[in-house]
Amino acid sequence: MKWAWLLLIAYFPFSFVGCIKSTADTAVENSIIGRWELQQRQVGMMPAVDYPAGNANSLTFKEATYEVIENGRVVKSGTYTIMHDASVESEVCLVVPSGEFQNRIVYDNAPSRKVYLQITANKLQLLSGCFALDAGNYETYLKQPTSD
Repeated sequence: MKWAWLLLIAYFPFSFVGCIKSTADTAVENSIIGRWELQQRQVGMMPAVDYPAGNANSLTFKEATYEVIENGRVVKSGTYTIMHDASVESEVCLVVPSGEFQNRIVYDNAPSRKVYLQITANKLQLLSGCFALDAGNYETYLKQPTSD
């Protein structure tokens, strides 16, 4: 009986771990909402390309939905979720500063392609693919003022 009591005490603190959502994920979910205009894109080992303001390429995030706009047209839309994932270095084949890109965005409930994100101030950075295989993608977006 004493062992059963000890096991219960030892197990109890861990029983809630799976139910608690990271506050960092909630902060990222809240800060991603809005319209983001593409500022820079780098694909593979090619040099980064800068985009001028008003370039008609953007991402729009609402509470659970997104739109990808290229050249002024919606080319993709659906749902998204943000989750904590610290596997960025092994996925993108780069050394990433400690504590950065600790979350990823899952589009349309299809987790096969991992897209990591970092939001600082008014800048959204997306990182995906393996750069060592010339398949990496790095994009920087600037948050646009709301029109409300």
